[in-house]
Amino acid sequence: GNGAAFQLSPQALRDFGYDVIEVSCDGDGTFPGRNPEPTAQTLRETAQRVVNEGCQLGLCHDGDADRMVAIDDQGRVVDLDKFLVLLARELVDSTGIRRVVTTVDASMLVEHVLDDVEIIRTAVGDVFVAQALAEQSAAFGGEPCGAYIFPSHGLWPDGVFAIFQILDILQQLDRPLSLLLDELPKYPMIRDKVFCSREQKQEAMECIAHHLPEARSASTIDGIRAEYGTHAVLIRPSGTEDLIRMNLEADSEERLEEEGQRFRNIVKEAVEEVTSV
Repeated sequence: GNGAAFQLSPQALRDFGYDVIEVSCDGDGTFPGRNPEPTAQTLRETAQRVVNEGCQLGLCHDGDADRMVAIDDQGRVVDLDKFLVLLARELVDSTGIRRVVTTVDASMLVEHVLDDVEIIRTAVGDVFVAQALAEQSAAFGGEPCGAYIFPSHGLWPDGVFAIFQILDILQQLDRPLSLLLDELPKYPMIRDKVFCSREQKQEAMECIAHHLPEARSASTIDGIRAEYGTHAVLIRPSGTEDLIRMNLEADSEERLEEEGQRFRNIVKEAVEEVTSV
């Protein structure tokens, strides 16, 4: 991505005996190779190279390389929630520490796969994950944007260190990344947004909280996250735009469609209610 690790990551991989094909590994702060945000769209050409060259793995950073996004051996940009759970599961097993820290926007897949692990959820942002890790022992901390914190290494997200963590896991398990990820369940998700002025966000969120159905568990650490067993919803006011955002996931497409309409209506009606006053 022409960013901060343009020399470090390729050289470190070579030092450990890997054959490396470089993509956009010339340092250039104008980011001529691709947008520095590593997404499925911006990594399409890199993903195709992985397939064309028969690579084991694609490893991609954002501009300052505190994050890492992988491309599996089939050329798929990894599902970041699944990748987070894979790292967490293997680090829990290797350290014996049965506690993991993640953010409120991470998938309910975390609890469903790590069902015998204590999950601590924080506000969105790696600084909040780091603070929680500083306060109590945990095997791993991360959020589903490619930011991963390894407490045995340090209390900061480190995209270069994350490369060697996943390579170590693949070597230990002796299986390709694609198979490890495909074994994990997938919860379909929709992301929606509703316009709401900055001045009315707090009142709208209070109205939404009043109308939400009773949940199995709920958190107001960062917006409202409510879990219902078969589905979960996160409703948060945007910090930068005049929007209220909603992420909903469920255990099936049918339930997602049904519950999506219900929660979408709750958010819209709450915004309309506070706007009409």
